[in-house]
Amino acid sequence: MTPLGLTLEGDSVDDRRSLREWRDAFAGIFGYRHPDHDSYAFHITFAYIIDWLPDAAAARWQGMLTEQLAYLKEQSPVIDLDPPAFCSFEDMNHFEELVVFGCQAKTIRTEP
Repeated sequence: MTPLGLTLEGDSVDDRRSLREWRDAFAGIFGYRHPDHDSYAFHITFAYIIDWLPDAAAARWQGMLTEQLAYLKEQSPVIDLDPPAFCSFEDMNHFEELVVFGCQAKTIRTEP
């Protein structure tokens, strides 16, 4: 867990392969492949920073995130994902699915 989000990994070999296949398929469809495409970690973003925190505040925040990660691993070590979808949203609180892709749901672990 970082100040920006939670890094995740597929729970099984099949889940990890499938996540890579999703990434590869979308790169092909959109014609965009990020320079670190093969190593870029799957993640859930919690926040987009608009300014850096002072070092003392960042250290306290990271301490809180470490505690929250331990809690999350205890409460929900495995998270089931629905297939990827294109969504519409007005804010980051609700995403309306417009198109759901014909992929199987996957399971990810909160501890890669």
